[in-house]
Amino acid sequence: MIRRRCSDLFQFIKQHLILFLILVGVLCGFLLGALLHSTVQSSTDPPPKEFAMLLSFPGEILIRILKLLVLPLIISSVLLAVAELDAKQSGKLGKRTLLYYLTTTILAAILGIVLVVSIKPGEANVKHTKPDEGNIEPLDSILDLIRNLFPDNLVDAAFTSVKTKYKEIPTNYSFEETKIGSNSSAEDMYKIVGSKKLNPWMFFKGRNATEILMKVKYEYDGIAKVPGTNMLGLIMFSVVFGYILGRMGEVGQPMVVFFRILLDVTMNMVTLAIWISPIGICFLVAGAIVNAKDIGDVFESLALYIVTCITGLIIHSFVVYPSLYFIFTRKSPFKFFSGMIEPAVTAFGTSSSAATLPVTITCMEKNNKISPKITRFVLPVGATLNMDGGALYEAITAIYVAQLNNYELTFGRILLICIVATLVSMGAAGVPAGGLVYVIVVLEACGLPTDDIGPILAIEWFLDRVRTAVNVMGDCYCAGVMSHWFQDEFEHGSPDETEIVINNHNKSEQTSF
Repeated sequence: MIRRRCSDLFQFIKQHLILFLILVGVLCGFLLGALLHSTVQSSTDPPPKEFAMLLSFPGEILIRILKLLVLPLIISSVLLAVAELDAKQSGKLGKRTLLYYLTTTILAAILGIVLVVSIKPGEANVKHTKPDEGNIEPLDSILDLIRNLFPDNLVDAAFTSVKTKYKEIPTNYSFEETKIGSNSSAEDMYKIVGSKKLNPWMFFKGRNATEILMKVKYEYDGIAKVPGTNMLGLIMFSVVFGYILGRMGEVGQPMVVFFRILLDVTMNMVTLAIWISPIGICFLVAGAIVNAKDIGDVFESLALYIVTCITGLIIHSFVVYPSLYFIFTRKSPFKFFSGMIEPAVTAFGTSSSAATLPVTITCMEKNNKISPKITRFVLPVGATLNMDGGALYEAITAIYVAQLNNYELTFGRILLICIVATLVSMGAAGVPAGGLVYVIVVLEACGLPTDDIGPILAIEWFLDRVRTAVNVMGDCYCAGVMSHWFQDEFEHGSPDETEIVINNHNKSEQTSF
């Protein structure tokens, strides 16, 4: 009996070895960071920040490897997703299925943005103040977004994006009395000198001082190129390229094969990176903890972040999906939900929509009596395309990182995060630990730093499983809605697009953490 249990435990660990190693890495990172925290904070040579950098160096290498793979991964995966689906989606069922998935993904991204802006998990532990970016108007942000959607040079888009530039124009000068005088500290006086105030022309009177202030206005000064990959433009190009390629039929197949090989090679490289990720995650977590002046701030911020993500996923699963199902079918979503519990649990266990697909199809056909002509079209497409949980998670993570670094959340930046999270999630390839890569994609596309994702990676394995369960539930609800709309048509004949052979999904039964 004991031998059998040990054998079962060994098989479980063998099947989920990456998960086990990541958990060990996370635990070691927390312990190492907690043990070294007081030593690092009291260190003078090297100072705490440099000590934290040295400690997290292996994690920095992991992030650099993942960032290296972002460009070929996102281009090939988005391009293939569009090219290979286009030929199948000419019918009414295909168009409505795609529209439904797109709608729920956008709603998921918007829900994530609303929650993270309301809860503000990143403001519990603000690291530093981002320098003023100038008087950027909402219209300018939208115009910059559109400009970046249409890059004028594809090679240049891999290195730079464009942004509206402003220059300061002095308007007038005025006198202002301040309480900071000659008895103030050197630090306070330094802040005065470093501000927009004209110095040393200050008139002191006791502890007060009269300063001469210069007021400025911001004036449009053209378009500037800023360092960083124009991910939005590259995604847009990939979508259009894939759409045209899909319509070319057999003529375009050699190019499709090329990008499929590119995607396979890149995914294998990502898999190699994931196998070394436990080491990188360990030191990233340790570095983040020792760099914090108060460990409690790190845990408070991370706890609020987890609460925000889980709250969003719960609302999307048990409010948004059932509401849409009821609106479109006028049927009880609770009865329908009882037939999808097994796929949701399986998805949580495997962390893979593709691996769950056989269970999902079987349960939808047997429990909810949905026609195979619908399930065998809608569900495979959903396993490839419907990543609502990913869109919600990526939007929350991007704004969380922006809050940590006190970036100004302009309307343009929020809109950009929503669009990028939607596009990236719908084009996401089924790679193990895909969340590690696609979070970096969204952060890079939105001009946000990737230095703060160490603690996020520590709990990514758990959030990934919850997201996968949400994605599978979304696939099931979509199948239910399509069944309501097309059941009568299928009783008299089936559209061409339902004649689909489900292949390659069983090959994808690799766990994604």
